Amino acid sequence: MASPIAAAAATAAVTGLVRRMRRRDALSDDDENGATTSSDEGVGSPRGHVVAHHARGVGQFFKRPVENVGRAAKRRLRARVTGDPTGETRVREYVKLPRTIQLIDKLSFTGGVLGLMLTQHVATTRPGLFWLYYLVVAPFVFANRVATYTAMKYHYFLIDFCYYANAVCFAQILVNPGSARLFRTTFAYATGPILWAIPLWRNSLVFHSHDKVQSVFIHTAPAILTYCARWYGQDASPLVAIGAWSERVLGTRLPGLLGGNANRLRGAELSAPMAST
Repeated sequence: MASPIAAAAATAAVTGLVRRMRRRDALSDDDENGATTSSDEGVGSPRGHVVAHHARGVGQFFKRPVENVGRAAKRRLRARVTGDPTGETRVREYVKLPRTIQLIDKLSFTGGVLGLMLTQHVATTRPGLFWLYYLVVAPFVFANRVATYTAMKYHYFLIDFCYYANAVCFAQILVNPGSARLFRTTFAYATGPILWAIPLWRNSLVFHSHDKVQSVFIHTAPAILTYCARWYGQDASPLVAIGAWSERVLGTRLPGLLGGNANRLRGAELSAPMAST
């Protein structure tokens, strides 16, 4: 004997089937009689109910993309104004936030301004010694960049071409400063893709951001270095005494220009064919 639960389930299934059959018959009768759903009677009919429900679904289908576009535009505008990449911070809330200047911002601003002034001073008054200025400042910049990007898990950005070009600059200074072929390669790197990367990647000199100041230095210092070396040479005379001391004490001179080795790069040799250098 069937249980009461099974009997109730069977009854509900049969009742639902009968209702669906009646609804289908009503829709077919409306089609045969030419019934429309534009009138008030049509809206109340089973067919009118189905069509109205379908119309609401179509309206929602077209309404959602418009709403999504509006939300996306609003988030982009908020991100532009507030600096919040998520776009969740409202502009009215952002303007009410207290403005605080942190110590790191002050140090970055001061260091950026002083660094710019010192770079201009060396490049304009002692261009022959700009290689020494670059050799002193660049290691600190790259050490800070490596530490910062490693902590932020951005370390794969350190294999970018700009870092390779700066490494070639170090090689030109320390390994073979008298090679015109190596200097031509360095000059092409520094004044070509590295400089073009500044407008393409929108590098900006924002003094209160040490990261942006470092990016500007990484992309502009090689160009200034090779320009000064091309037109003014690389003066190693101040380090001749250091080279003599290292040769006397250590038994060998320091590499490259650090040992006071004379740099033979001059205009005549730089204009010579590549095969002869």
